[in-house]
Amino acid sequence: MRVRNAVTVALAAGALVGLSRDTAHAGDQIQATIVNVDENTDTDTSNDLPFKLLKPGSKIVVKPSFKPGDGGVTMQLIMKNIDCPAPAGPGNDGDKPGKCGVKGSPVTGHVMGVDARALGTDLGYETAGILYRIEKGTAVFEATGKNKTGGGFFGAVSTLVFNKALGFNTFQFHTAASDPESCENVPLIPGNDCTDGDVYAISGITFGNDDTLKCTSDSDCPKTAICHVLGTCVPEDCAIDADCDEGGGVGGTGQCGGETCCDPATDPTCAGQTP
Repeated sequence: MRVRNAVTVALAAGALVGLSRDTAHAGDQIQATIVNVDENTDTDTSNDLPFKLLKPGSKIVVKPSFKPGDGGVTMQLIMKNIDCPAPAGPGNDGDKPGKCGVKGSPVTGHVMGVDARALGTDLGYETAGILYRIEKGTAVFEATGKNKTGGGFFGAVSTLVFNKALGFNTFQFHTAASDPESCENVPLIPGNDCTDGDVYAISGITFGNDDTLKCTSDSDCPKTAICHVLGTCVPEDCAIDADCDEGGGVGGTGQCGGETCCDPATDPTCAGQTP
């Protein structure tokens, strides 16, 4: 597999354009917590995918940079305690929890999708994909062998955003890309083979709990959900439209979206499953 040099484009661009302190600020920083993606809709909050973070504390830190070769920005990925036990996953080093990737034989080709906005528009959902590997439960970028990289992953786009406002909407962490080399084509196009792996972690928070807002009946929930005995609203299960007759205490929506009820008023993809 050919892995691109993450700073090649940035080095050339930096030499031609230069980096000014006039608009970027050394104190600027984005720091986002990384949390597991919950694939379940019931009270089981475990991640269905074999890759998961066993402990809190993983994060991504983005800062502007004025150092030649950094391409105007640095990203640091602090992602540890990644778990992927066999047989579902590739296996933990020494079968120890949170030690995904055997020492000397790491899990490769995983992708951090970056959703960015600049020049007055979204550059595309998951504008760029940055390859990383996992060894003994810790992630490092493929291009640098470290948990830090410069802005070269933006490719030619990096020169367009020098000294411009650059926003980040989300960071998503995917299993291996079907074509890692496609991550070199920035911005990514819809249907790309760089970020086509399953998402198992994302920038966000673990939602808190407020006992005063627990449901006591279906009427406390949206039309597509019912009140669980634990006091939380859960999607109403269904196989056909007729099953969606409880949600929200108003008889539901009468529309089944496959496995759970949906609402055509809020979900344009809700087509129903009438036999």
